[in-house]
Amino acid sequence: MKKQIIIISLLLVLPATIFAQNKKHEIVLGYGVGTHYAIVEEMAGILGVFITLGTFDVEFESGTGAILLGYRYSAGEKFSIGIDGSYTKIKEILKIQGNPVGKLEKEFYTIAPYVAYNYIKKENFSMYSGIGLGYAFEKDEYTTDDGGDETKNIGEFAFHINAFGVRYGKSIGGYVEVGYGYKGLVNLGVSFKL
Repeated sequence: MKKQIIIISLLLVLPATIFAQNKKHEIVLGYGVGTHYAIVEEMAGILGVFITLGTFDVEFESGTGAILLGYRYSAGEKFSIGIDGSYTKIKEILKIQGNPVGKLEKEFYTIAPYVAYNYIKKENFSMYSGIGLGYAFEKDEYTTDDGGDETKNIGEFAFHINAFGVRYGKSIGGYVEVGYGYKGLVNLGVSFKL
């Protein structure tokens, strides 16, 4: 019985010890505001008002921002590679001559390989930049007040350019990034090194 307890204990402790020494894997959870998708929707709304001389308008109702989940693998002192997944939802009200006539709901599911370059990489502090290039699955649902309903599923190229990022913490750390794309103009969150 003692042998089994010792073997089980070793099987549980050894992998944790190996991961603790290397710390090459990282899980990232975050939230971003000012996504590329939201900015494009806002610009399209302004353009629509301009082209129709104010007859047609799209008004922002609500949105989620970017909800992020990512994985990073430390490929040496300077580079990290991984993958990002993000979800963004935007709800808008369609108006003609100032009167609501329907709603538009857009959902973006993004998946993108990601590469980061570390300017500074210490045990509990790092500064970096990065880029993610991938694909966004977009679901558009149009509903009109007179009972009309239309759903479109489309896809588009997705990107994020992270101009500057800072992470502080050892095994568990917080981060803030400034950039443009699917993560938003500013995104922040927590990461776990394994």
